[in-house]
Amino acid sequence: MLELQVDVSALPPSYRDPASEYAALVVELARGAFSGLTAFGLRVSGEPHAPDVLLQTALVVRTLDLDTVRRLAERGPQIARLGVAAPLIFTPESIAGSLDSFPLEMLEIQQTRRTLAGEDHFARLEIQTEHARLQVEREFKRMLIRLRQGLLATLGRDRLLTELMDDVAEHARRTLRGLVWLRGHREAVPAARMLTEAERLSGDALKGLRAALEPDRLHDWDEFKALYHDIERLARLVDEKR
Repeated sequence: MLELQVDVSALPPSYRDPASEYAALVVELARGAFSGLTAFGLRVSGEPHAPDVLLQTALVVRTLDLDTVRRLAERGPQIARLGVAAPLIFTPESIAGSLDSFPLEMLEIQQTRRTLAGEDHFARLEIQTEHARLQVEREFKRMLIRLRQGLLATLGRDRLLTELMDDVAEHARRTLRGLVWLRGHREAVPAARMLTEAERLSGDALKGLRAALEPDRLHDWDEFKALYHDIERLARLVDEKR
């Protein structure tokens, strides 16, 4: 078993004990390939009214083999009981190779990270502006497709609109982070400020998006339509800024 110090002091108090147990387990299972473990996302960044989701982590290993992944999979029930999602698994090389394909995901990890053990592999990421802009545009357009296809799947049952809007909101948070990053806010920006900045850029209130981002809220048809039109407007904005 690899002896490595685990530090959960930067996490909210309610996460520290389960995160400490989880981190010690991951270090053990990754064995000599372990390089770093980082927690990230709204649940660890101090956001008020963050949605109730599992703790997200990124595991970095020096070399990746399926035996490591299988050992983690076998302990999946234990990890889930600790309130932790399955980790994203990287090597240092795959992190560098993901910067052009998944810049928004890398940006989210970089801006919200809390290193639990080992090295911090995300501090010095250099994300290219054009890569980020392309993914922001693509994500907004993907949300519009998701909303249209999801609406068809509801079969006219409005009670399912809340689930659909919540699903889109999860992607919208990450995309808004990219949008404000493109506008020069290179440090982490609170979610409320990201939305305010998006409204400033669009020139109008984004009532549908605001409603979708409010946790534990039931949504109706009017809010669904407002969300769709808000995302349409943001998609056009990014497209016009090529």
